[in-house]
Amino acid sequence: PMMWLKLEEKYGRDAVTTAHATAVLKQAECQRLRLKALYTVHNPSKVSEVDALLTKYEGRHPMMWLKLEEKYGRDAVTTAHATAVLKQAECQRLRLKALYTVHNPSKVSEVDALLTKYEGRHPMMWLKL
Repeated sequence: PMMWLKLEEKYGRDAVTTAHATAVLKQAECQRLRLKALYTVHNPSKVSEVDALLTKYEGRHPMMWLKLEEKYGRDAVTTAHATAVLKQAECQRLRLKALYTVHNPSKVSEVDALLTKYEGRHPMMWLKL
């Protein structure tokens, strides 16, 4: 909310709307990667059902993860989460690159350096943008 207001001030409403839509898509992809990681290890026959399950639980992903934890155990979900965290780093990179590609192309080459500078503090990075 505050981050998006600051981005709107800096880049305009259209930029924020585009960036937000991109972020929502990236978050959905991160959920997909996490679920796929869980099923790849613990129930490979379900990998093909990942998209259907995400659609079924759209807007209720925390409930889905609780049910999966009950079925596969906390360790399985934690491992899938750890795998997804690695994938989320790539999602952050893609999100920032998308923002700069559209609104400040000269900064695209600085994406990796910026993410390294703010490692573990990405919310602060987004506020400063």
